[in-house]
Amino acid sequence: MSSTLTAARGAPRRSGSVRATVTCASHQGLCRIIYLGYKTYEQRDRDDGGWDARRAGSALFRPGGHHRGDSEPAARPPRPRGPEREQRTHQVIGPAGRRRPSRGVPGSGARRGRTGRARQGLRGRARGVPRGQGADLFVSTPDTPLAGLRIVECATFVAGPSGGMALAQLGAEVIRVDLPQGGGDHGRWPVAPNGTSLYWNNLNKGKRSVALDFRAPEGRELLAALATADGPANGIYLDNVAGRTRLRYEELAERRRDVIHVHVQGKPDGKPAVDYTANAEVGVPDMTGPQDHAAPVNHVLPAWDFLTGMTAATGVLAALHRRAATGEGSGITVALCDVALAAVGNLGWLAEARLAGRGRPRHGNHTFGSFGVDFPTADGRRVMVLALTPGQWDALCAATGTTEVFTALEPVFDADLSTESDRYRLRDTIEAILRPWFEGRGLTEIGERLDRARVLWGPYRDTHEAATLALADPGSIVTEIDQPGVGAMVAAAGPLRWSGSTQPPRPAPLLGADTDEVLSRYLGLSAAELGRLHDAGLVSGPTESQH
Repeated sequence: MSSTLTAARGAPRRSGSVRATVTCASHQGLCRIIYLGYKTYEQRDRDDGGWDARRAGSALFRPGGHHRGDSEPAARPPRPRGPEREQRTHQVIGPAGRRRPSRGVPGSGARRGRTGRARQGLRGRARGVPRGQGADLFVSTPDTPLAGLRIVECATFVAGPSGGMALAQLGAEVIRVDLPQGGGDHGRWPVAPNGTSLYWNNLNKGKRSVALDFRAPEGRELLAALATADGPANGIYLDNVAGRTRLRYEELAERRRDVIHVHVQGKPDGKPAVDYTANAEVGVPDMTGPQDHAAPVNHVLPAWDFLTGMTAATGVLAALHRRAATGEGSGITVALCDVALAAVGNLGWLAEARLAGRGRPRHGNHTFGSFGVDFPTADGRRVMVLALTPGQWDALCAATGTTEVFTALEPVFDADLSTESDRYRLRDTIEAILRPWFEGRGLTEIGERLDRARVLWGPYRDTHEAATLALADPGSIVTEIDQPGVGAMVAAAGPLRWSGSTQPPRPAPLLGADTDEVLSRYLGLSAAELGRLHDAGLVSGPTESQH
């Protein structure tokens, strides 16, 4: 793709604004993009309070991202004036994605042009959607730790999107990019009565949504421009795209040297894998289930997906710290199977198996290496009870009135039940002695007695009861939000409590709700150009049917 950029001649000049015409030759044909009304970084940050209100004192958000070595807020860079302003050289994308100098346009893709809210009657705007519908869902406040940070996410299913959501819950502006018809996860179960995916909406809370055909050459170019936009808060790309349409770190780094790219994939060699296949390969299903059950038992929680997402989010933050300190970018790969192997390795399970010469046998619902098991109650419920420490063991014995029984039992089995190893060795005997106490009482009485003695325990619940109790708890992170396309929807906030409080969950956007706003604001696309992209089917926004 080739690009040329020239300042328009003879046009009235405003302070802090330029007019430029960009001609892009691609497989999609010749397009003309007009950038109008651009505000310089200095003006923009002054007008919206961005520089000072977001992160004036943070090395992560200083110009160039370099650490100053002190704790004082970064000074605003001086605005060039007169000849100095006219001669300032900036970068634009040239042939083969290389940057080459051009004059007069500050930056190569960072927040050019008027926003979608400022334009009236934008051709190609999401039909039937109130102006600013998508943008209004994202509100970054100064007290959120990552306020001012911008991440472009092109990922589907759980691992990548959960990592992006974790960053969004900390205040980052996360722009999720999907194909115009939605990704493979857009309609995934569970779904609301109207067929809208509760899965998708809960994994993308607080994000912005751009619907863009990045499989087409022109759409791929737009995605690359978003991922490498100028400015200290930009240049962060999180994805799990595979195949020829994937943007690789090397080509992104040609556009922006300090770009941060975190790529999530199944296996280290790039072959596909999902949570269930990774779980099978590391041996967890072979350790799960009743002792007399021969076949492997899968668990329903995609634990490796979520752990991979958190690892990806950690990679983003680590790369940001590195960029602030050195000015260097990072190309990071997170493989789901690596995450699973690391977890079982860190728990000592792999070392245990190698030393024993076999995998660990099943233990049913018993806790490995200590005492813990479930008990039925008189009213048909079940509780999980554990005694991991000597104090917890003493509390359990006191609550159930079995202290003397177990004291008398110790010399019979040459055991010291204050130790985890002996409680584990005698787990079946302990369970048999305690079971009648639980079977003779209802859940309420059991709970009162165990709580009074400070026993480690929890009742078994289904998800309906869990949701109902969480909604009734004023201190819970779970609440009900008004989700576009769904209506009232139960949702959870981020689990980090800052000074005892959490940021409430924000709804997920409608698919493509922010397409025009984002492409206009950050890439400078005009109303006419956005209309052409809509007409060509390269971008889309929500329709009335999604409300």
